[in-house]
Order: sequence, then C-alpha cells, then structure tokens
Amino acid sequence: MTLESTIPVLEFPNECPARINEHADAVCDESLAWTQAHDLLNADKVEEFRRVKLGYIAAMTNPHLPRESLRLVTDWYFWLYAMDDGYIDLARLGEPCAPIIQMCARLSRVAVDPEFPLDGAGRGASALRDLRLRIDEAATTVQLKRWIDSVNAYLMGLSWEVANQETRQFPALEEYVAMRRPASGTWTALLLMDIAAGYELGVPQLADRRFRELVDMAVDLIGLDNDFYSYAKEQAETRAMHNIIRAIADRERCTLDEAMLRYVEIHDDRTRRLLAIEEEIGGGLTDEGRRFVHGCKDWVRGNIEYSRSSERFTAYQLQ
Repeated sequence: MTLESTIPVLEFPNECPARINEHADAVCDESLAWTQAHDLLNADKVEEFRRVKLGYIAAMTNPHLPRESLRLVTDWYFWLYAMDDGYIDLARLGEPCAPIIQMCARLSRVAVDPEFPLDGAGRGASALRDLRLRIDEAATTVQLKRWIDSVNAYLMGLSWEVANQETRQFPALEEYVAMRRPASGTWTALLLMDIAAGYELGVPQLADRRFRELVDMAVDLIGLDNDFYSYAKEQAETRAMHNIIRAIADRERCTLDEAMLRYVEIHDDRTRRLLAIEEEIGGGLTDEGRRFVHGCKDWVRGNIEYSRSSERFTAYQLQ
C-alpha cells in the first residue's frame, strides 16, 4: 500500500509562531554526552540522534525555557527515546518480553527510590537515577509524586506493548488509544513542564474534569501524531504492530491511504475539542493553569513541526 502523493498535512493553530529554543544546539550536545556518560546509548545510536537533531524535539516543544531547564527536559526526552529505540524495538524484532517487563519493574523501583540498587535494573537505570535526583531538587513534593506516577504508568504501558508484540495480539482501536496515553510517555513530559519552568500547577486545577480532558486531548494529539509521522519508519525498520494507522486500518478494513486520511479527521476532531475546552474554561484558569495550557499547545505544535521536518521520519517512504 502506498500513498499516491504525500503524507497528509496535520495542522494545529497556535497564536504564536513555531520557535526553536535558542539553546537547542548547545544543550543537544550536552545531553548526548550525558547519555554516553550513563551508557544509555550505543555509539551508533548517539550519532543517529545527533544527525536527526533529536534534541530539537525538546527545543521546539519548550521554546521559552532557560538553558539549564532545557537540559533537564532534553535529558528526559533522550531517556524516553532510548527506551523506545532500544527495548521496544527488541520486542518488535522478536526478543522475549519477560526480561524487558522485569526491567520495567526494576526501573519503576528506581523512579520511586533512587537509592535502590541498580544491579539488574537495566541499561537505563543509572540515567534514570540521575534524572530522578535532579528533578527532586527542582520539584515540590506534589510535583515529584505525580511525575513519578506518570513514569510508572509509562513503564506499565511499555510492558503492555512488548507483551502484545510477543504474542502478536493487536488491541482494538479503543484500547489502543486509551493505552497510548501512558505508553507514549507524553504525560511524563507534560508533568515536567511546570517543574522545569519554575511554577506549580495546582492540584485543584489538574483535578478539574474539563481541564483534565483538555490535557488528555493534548496527550492524544502528541502520541498519535507521533504514530502518524513514524509509521513509515517503524514499518521499514521493525514492522511494528503498535500504531494508530494500523489500528484504524484494522477497525475500518481500509487501505493505508484511507487510514492516513481518517487519522487526519481524528487529529482535527481532537484539536477542535482541545480549543473548545480552552475557550470554555479560560476565564476560570489560574495563571499557572493558563501557562500549562499554553505549554500543552506548544508541545502539540512543536511535535508536528519537528516530525514533518526531521530526517528521523522524512528519510522513510510509505510502503
């Protein structure tokens, strides 16, 4: 199945033009050196991250952060991508899932207790401990707790995905969309926003049903848009099962062309819903809530801009 023209365009309106953080290049170099210091990536993967300017995903989704804060965020994003390009790809290529799930459980323990022994905790354990301790210094008790919870949800989602890869069981569309929220790692990134920017999103604001739905729409857009842009890459490298395009094609028994176009409709529906909720609740947002919503929108917009311009995705053709 091939698209006759180009991949359809995803749009996301934002009152501010897309920007790249002025510290992008310097921070990317520092973060790549950090991955090597913690033995997080193989040398060839470090060079791949450098070539595709993977650090720009942090710089384009967090355009206003000061340098040290951007460094924390970029290190975290590199950790997430290392998990995806490493352990998840191993499952996609047929490696047993049990050792990966055991590793996820040990990493969860490190996230909760950074003094937990690292022996057998996996290649990402040292880097995770370092990040956990640095976030501990910057976050309040509430911020740290909800970030740790999001990390544990991500590791649960990763375990779900690798188990499905091993059993070759693909979830129905509704389950896929629901589980993509934790499995994408997006909640971990969004809950780092206020920590990195030096403010605290209040518990009542985040607990508000409509506010939470707005953030869920952003999480869906970020994770599922990533599926949309990475589909060709995943099929070329590992024939990955887990992708929204596959879920749509299976549900609607349609061609790849039709599934891609159907996803554009899903993207547009969620965009309209996010913006509608923002308009509904805008007058009742706290200053911190308003900053968080703007951060979510920067994330959605920056993710699209990075994905459609980076060699990480543009080097692959739909087949």
